Amino acid sequence: MKGIVKYDIIMLTKIIVMKKYLFLLLILSGFVHAAFPALFPVVKEKKSGVIDKTGKEVLNPKALAVKEFGEGIAAFKVDEKWGFVNFEGNIICKPVYEDVRRFINGAAWVKSDGLWGLADNTGANLCQPQYSAYKPFHESYAAVQKDGKWGYINEKGNVVCVPQFDDTRPFIRGIAWVKKDGKWGLINKEGAYLHLTRFKKTTPFSGTIAAVKLEDNWGFINNKGEIFISPQFKEVKPFRENTAAVKAGDKWGYIKPDGTFLLNPQFQAANPFSGGIASVKIDDKWGYINSNGDFLCTPQFDEARNFAGDFAWVKIEDKWGIIDRKGKIIKNPQFDDARNFMFNVAMVKIENKWGIVNSKGDFIINPLFDDFYPFFNGVLLGKIDEKWGLFDLNGENICPPQFDKVARTKPQRIWSKADNKWKLYNFIWVQFKSKWGLISNDGNKIIVPQFDEYLDFSEDIAAVKFEDQWRFIDNSGKFISELLFDKVRKFSGGLAWTEVEKETGYINKEKGEYVWGPYE
Repeated sequence: MKGIVKYDIIMLTKIIVMKKYLFLLLILSGFVHAAFPALFPVVKEKKSGVIDKTGKEVLNPKALAVKEFGEGIAAFKVDEKWGFVNFEGNIICKPVYEDVRRFINGAAWVKSDGLWGLADNTGANLCQPQYSAYKPFHESYAAVQKDGKWGYINEKGNVVCVPQFDDTRPFIRGIAWVKKDGKWGLINKEGAYLHLTRFKKTTPFSGTIAAVKLEDNWGFINNKGEIFISPQFKEVKPFRENTAAVKAGDKWGYIKPDGTFLLNPQFQAANPFSGGIASVKIDDKWGYINSNGDFLCTPQFDEARNFAGDFAWVKIEDKWGIIDRKGKIIKNPQFDDARNFMFNVAMVKIENKWGIVNSKGDFIINPLFDDFYPFFNGVLLGKIDEKWGLFDLNGENICPPQFDKVARTKPQRIWSKADNKWKLYNFIWVQFKSKWGLISNDGNKIIVPQFDEYLDFSEDIAAVKFEDQWRFIDNSGKFISELLFDKVRKFSGGLAWTEVEKETGYINKEKGEYVWGPYE
């Protein structure tokens, strides 16, 4: 158990360091845009407006509707037409459009006379509305449709490829699949063909390689548009670890990137290599081979899963057992069901009860759970006699089974201060006698079940329903204000939407006070 926790800490440290470097790289690369003030929709006397985080009315409630906030700009509707207002309250575009979308990277799609165009954040048209349909931008290019044909424009609204295709796919690493007269081809971002449209089917690129189907056979093409393995196979699977499983006739084999066979077709079925090992099927039985084609474990299993770390689950006559990477059977098949290994432990099922085994297949926790749910840092939620409790991977009971339900969602991560020290807790919602509360992964930090309903924590604040009214609590379980609400939404951008007697408003999280609304 200590080793598991130590491993988690090391991995967490690595992830934090990686994220810091990634964020720095993004800044240097210009991908992190300046933060824009958050905007919020409001309604007063059946008219819509916009406020900022302080409650200041950026747009007085006078519109029929507001929507699609992005990059400090909101869309508003007056007399069935849409316009834009920025966070300073300046109308950057009068209501002239039939429909609009949110701003992304300084541009928004706008619709006029049934056609779509692109506007910038000053309200100017990057391209006049002229397209019957569009697809989202990817790698700074978007597919657009005109007169039934598809082409591409860039984020400045310039046409980079005149509409001429029956269908398109997004650009990935500078290339895109396009379809014309029922056949697929490959173009670059200048709109030039890397390969003319001639393929019946294609697959997405895996690295620099994609599979293509010509007539009835499959081959492979690189990202320069060059066919480097001619179409000759009935079926193919993606290249993994410099090999691809291919079907010639009615047998599967493996080929290398030069098109030569690593293993001649001989298998009834074959899966891609992973960690130098692949599962293959002969005479209705599964076994494992290495990249040299040598059998690590001769075909003898009814099912064979991929390796998770150093171990894999195999099945014989409805029972699961364990093998290692050398093909040695570590545990003879005897389990009714099994889950993949994590940190060298796995959940197994015998006679409708779940337990935990180590990598040798020996029980760490005997089968006693009716159900289970992984929690965090080597902690497990287990159900016994219709009640849920908390256990570590050594079987130690952290919190006795007592809860009627647990929320099968991602654990809440909350910073909490105790004895002048901050600590990161991982919480999950639990129900006891129809009331919801929170329990942490150490079983000690508990918000006693007392709420009828809840909304998950957002910005360190959760909404809870108590005696038929909604309130907000912080991560210690304390109410942030005395205000009561009929309806609420999660905090976002420092504010939370609320409703009392059909009147809406916003409160802040610092003091739980109204910044805008009927009782501000």
